[in-house]
Amino acid sequence: MRLVADPEQVSTSVNALLEEYKALRAEILMRLDLQHKNMNLLLALVSAITGFLVKFANDHGVSGSGATLVHSEIVILVPLAALSINVFLWRHSDHDVAIIDAASYVERRLKKAVVTSLGSGPYLGYEDFLSKRRRERGRQATRLVSLGNENVTMFFLLAIFLAAGWLIRLSNSSHAANAHEVFDVLLYLASALAIFSLAISILVGGAYKRISPEDARAKSKTAKSTEASSPGDQTAEGTDALALTDPQVPAPPDPLTKDAAYPGESEP
Repeated sequence: MRLVADPEQVSTSVNALLEEYKALRAEILMRLDLQHKNMNLLLALVSAITGFLVKFANDHGVSGSGATLVHSEIVILVPLAALSINVFLWRHSDHDVAIIDAASYVERRLKKAVVTSLGSGPYLGYEDFLSKRRRERGRQATRLVSLGNENVTMFFLLAIFLAAGWLIRLSNSSHAANAHEVFDVLLYLASALAIFSLAISILVGGAYKRISPEDARAKSKTAKSTEASSPGDQTAEGTDALALTDPQVPAPPDPLTKDAAYPGESEP
């Protein structure tokens, strides 16, 4: 006997799921807005530091004798800027993780609950659509898309300040005047944290590609098909193993022997 669901109960359940979906979408949009604000703040900070260093270099010179930029304590702003960019990268990745969690919940839990209540249909497919669009854009214009990624911009700025810091460190033994030890510590720390930031960004980027359960299943099937051998090899290996362990099962004939026959078989 098939039970018919109460329409009022189904409507109440679906409305509750939609309210949860709206709350998660609002969370995602808020995180995206915070990422944009984080990027704008970083650009403002980098512009201010760069402008100050350029003005100081124009007034006192870049290097040479005297209180030039390289031999002044002001130059510690270079590794300090690199260190600050790492912090902004971590904040950016933190928002990414929250976005991934919310999108994964919508795609893997909330969507299933709606399908259970209403039956199969194209419900709440925005996250799945975005996942497919990311793959398409990655295949069509990987380099151009990467240039518009905020993480790439941050790492580009980080690389510039780290390169400038190491150039100053290696080319001038008397850099940063009395603050050369502080300069070195900040530069070493910023360089080590840059590697850590890069690893986090790579992991987060991979997690974005696994939001859709279809992507995870496709990846799992690919790995299993790579590890598995061909059916013919499995059949031959299984027959040989069974013949060795079970005396009741005859071993297959040797293909190199012309007149080979199974035991009990009459030869023509």
